[in-house]
Amino acid sequence: MTTRLDGILVDGRLLSFANQIRIPPGRHRLTFRYGGVNVSNPDGVRYRYRLDNVDSEWSEPTALREIDYTNIPPGRFRFHVMARSPDGIWSGNETTITFEVEAAYWQTRWFLVSCMAAFVVLLWCIFRLRVRSIQQRSEQLALINAKLEAQIAERKQAEKGCGRRRRISHAPTG
Repeated sequence: MTTRLDGILVDGRLLSFANQIRIPPGRHRLTFRYGGVNVSNPDGVRYRYRLDNVDSEWSEPTALREIDYTNIPPGRFRFHVMARSPDGIWSGNETTITFEVEAAYWQTRWFLVSCMAAFVVLLWCIFRLRVRSIQQRSEQLALINAKLEAQIAERKQAEKGCGRRRRISHAPTG
C-alpha cells in the first residue's frame, strides 16, 4: 500500500511543495490532505498521522483523508502519515513532509532580548531617579539643618547677651 500527501492548505489556500515550506507568522489553520491507493476496496483504507512537536503519538486509525491543526507555534515540524489496507496491513513506509512556521517579530529571540534590555535600562533609570531624589532631599534637609543651627546659635548668643545685661542691671550698687 502506498501513501501519498495530496496537499497542505493554510487557511484554505493550497501551498506548493517547494524545497522549503515556510508558513508566515500568525494563527493559521493547517490542513493536510493525504490518500492511499487500494483499487480493490478504496473505502476500507485507514490512516494514522502525527505531527512532530505537537502529537506525542500516532492518531487512532481513521477513514478521514485530511486533518486540521490550528494555532501551531513557530518552529520546524514534520508531518507523518501512513495507510492501512482493508486487510489490516500498514504500509511499510510513512510519507512525511517538513515545514516551518515562521515566528512573528514578538516571538523572536532578538525581540525578547531587546525587551529584557529595555526593562533593565528602565530599572536603572528608575534607580538613578530615586537616588537623585534622595540626594536632593538630603541637600534640602542639610540647608534646613544649617538654618536651624544658625537660629539656635543666634538665640544662644542673644540669651548670653540678655543674661549679661540682667546681671549688670541687678548688680549691687555700693
